[in-house]
Amino acid sequence: MPSEVSISGKGAEDRETCDAFDPQREDRRTRELDIWLESEAILARMLDTATEPLGVDEMLTRCLDLVLSTRWLRVEHKGGIFIADEDARELTLLVERNLGDEIHRMCRRVAYGCCLCGRVAASRQLLHVGCVDERHEHRFDGMKPHGHYIVPILSRERLLGVMVLYLPHGYELHEREVSFLRSAANIFAMIIQLRGYQEHLEDLIAERTAELHTEIERRKAQEAALRIAKERAEAADRAKTALLANMSHEFKTPLNATIGFAEMLAREMHGPIGDARYRDYAEDIVASGRRLLGLLEDLLELARARDGGLVLEEQEEDPAMLARRAGERAMRRYGRDENGIHLEIADDLPALICDVRRVGRMLDHLLDNAHKFSSPPEPIALRVALQPGEENEAGPLFFEIVDHGIGMDKNTLARLGSFFWQKDAELSRSYEGAGIGMSLIREYLTAHDGHLAIDSRPGEGTRVRLAFPPDRLIHLV
Repeated sequence: MPSEVSISGKGAEDRETCDAFDPQREDRRTRELDIWLESEAILARMLDTATEPLGVDEMLTRCLDLVLSTRWLRVEHKGGIFIADEDARELTLLVERNLGDEIHRMCRRVAYGCCLCGRVAASRQLLHVGCVDERHEHRFDGMKPHGHYIVPILSRERLLGVMVLYLPHGYELHEREVSFLRSAANIFAMIIQLRGYQEHLEDLIAERTAELHTEIERRKAQEAALRIAKERAEAADRAKTALLANMSHEFKTPLNATIGFAEMLAREMHGPIGDARYRDYAEDIVASGRRLLGLLEDLLELARARDGGLVLEEQEEDPAMLARRAGERAMRRYGRDENGIHLEIADDLPALICDVRRVGRMLDHLLDNAHKFSSPPEPIALRVALQPGEENEAGPLFFEIVDHGIGMDKNTLARLGSFFWQKDAELSRSYEGAGIGMSLIREYLTAHDGHLAIDSRPGEGTRVRLAFPPDRLIHLV
């Protein structure tokens, strides 16, 4: 947090020492930190809600409740979310909390430029009003005095909707509140865009269903209908991939800032922050942020791969070094010692032409899975060797990860690698993860012209082999 007093020249140390013992200043700093931590927690919970398997209207309702429940934000527990129709230049009230029958009746639809919400839709600018003035065109007998924050929900320059919140009468604008509400509006924008994709997909499904009813009676049209279905599925997959790429990229910049500031708080770079629990909270934010950042990086990589934009940065590398570095990273992440991860590296290995970073990511994901699905005392083996070729020809080089964990049955193996599928996908999951690691491994290995082999049995463990073809090997004489 920036210092509120700038001191330079002779006597600066004395003044800083005095400031450090100013109770009012310490109280103010503590309150600022409390506000910042609660704001980040609310935004994080909104992001979590946006990833849950809910209908979009339910997502918006829960996120609106989170905004209204923010303790430091002086808003009444009363507000709503409008969806914008740019063609009709009209707002439609989609979700609301405690607006009452009169407001619900009058404001179910609001034209651009009409009343306060319509003015914000037309201007695309945040509006604060402290009282019911002449711009408040929708009124009724018995309306109590109040104020508003009305926030446009934008995607780039396109209006998606409007958020309206109620304030106590005479309440003044505060920049901190405006900044927080703009961040919340960005998350609402993401959810509303998801609603558009969802509605589009629902339209496609309905359209496809109608076609199938007709095609049952016309056998000749069946082949054409299947071709259309395939093209639409591919279009939906491209739309999903584009959404992942765009949203992941948009999240990275604020997420990096969150991690950076949380690290400063955890290290107490500008002095003690008081209660030690705040340092623990900051460390939790850093850990969660880094985990989310890693997930976003994986999503971007998958989007690039599926759009054909995955370009390998190839160089010669010693496979033994790749294995050792991956083992060291795993031991640091999970506290395993050299007895918990066994490296078995063959002698006289050839150099491997590969993308070093992506091969390392493949090994990291596989070691993460091995650790996740086995108990810490159980050893994990990481092997590197040459597979024998046919008729004295050079065989492929392989990395093999072996664990003695819970293993998988044939049905699970058949689904392994499906996008966002997880081993434990019930409502109450026992294992963390987003279910994209194996999908990413398949994409990386395909780009290297490699081969993936998995052998697993329930209760006995899993063996995963990454094989790289002989033409990627350089044998030293």
